[in-house]
Amino acid sequence: MGSALGVPSEWDGSSVLSSLPSLDSLTVKYVQASDLSQELEAETPHTLAVIGYGSGKSLSVLRKSLNLEVNLPPLTQPPFVEVWESSAPVLCDQVPGIRLAFTDEFVFGCFEAIEHTGNAFEDLSRVAYERIFEYCTRSGFSHLLRIWNYFPDIHAEQYGLERYQRFCIGRHQAFSTSHKEFASILPAASAVGTQGGPFQVLFLAGKQPGRPLENPRQISAYKYPPIYGPKSPSFSRATLH
Repeated sequence: MGSALGVPSEWDGSSVLSSLPSLDSLTVKYVQASDLSQELEAETPHTLAVIGYGSGKSLSVLRKSLNLEVNLPPLTQPPFVEVWESSAPVLCDQVPGIRLAFTDEFVFGCFEAIEHTGNAFEDLSRVAYERIFEYCTRSGFSHLLRIWNYFPDIHAEQYGLERYQRFCIGRHQAFSTSHKEFASILPAASAVGTQGGPFQVLFLAGKQPGRPLENPRQISAYKYPPIYGPKSPSFSRATLH
């Protein structure tokens, strides 16, 4: 039986829609913290996430978006905030340990947790990535595109290993458990030490995969030999989307 559009009434349009370019596009810009409220007054484009870096300006009063603060001191004055915008409407949500803002095509999320004294850091790192993988799988935003990791004392020693090395162990455990051949799907990522505060994993994921890129003149991070740590860092140099 056909509809008024000349297609079967049961047809969901997926075969055609999947071949069309995404109607949702993302942009990122940097705005002086003092000008942020004025900048966000415009209704279009829609604000997906706002990230402050030690600006001292509370972002909790901003309109509906994912508002994050990272404990990194600005190197210039006046301080700037990072603003991610979408051409599509934005909704916000929260699941255990993760705050989220999403469109039909993309999600920007943040896992955040306080470390407990005495626990090895790889345990918290593994849990963070396991929860992110679980959310992305359930929600349909199953393709990680970019990850930003922030935690204090990144080069401090813990139980005979650098904390960054312990972080890499936990991240590797989560990837290897969730994905058998995970090297081919690793997103671009960074890890930066902060001056304090919680362990934060910010991530951008989409419903369509990106293409990991490597530098042919550089050893891929996931191929680093054990001399640099028990487990190699799990990320690609860049992701094209």
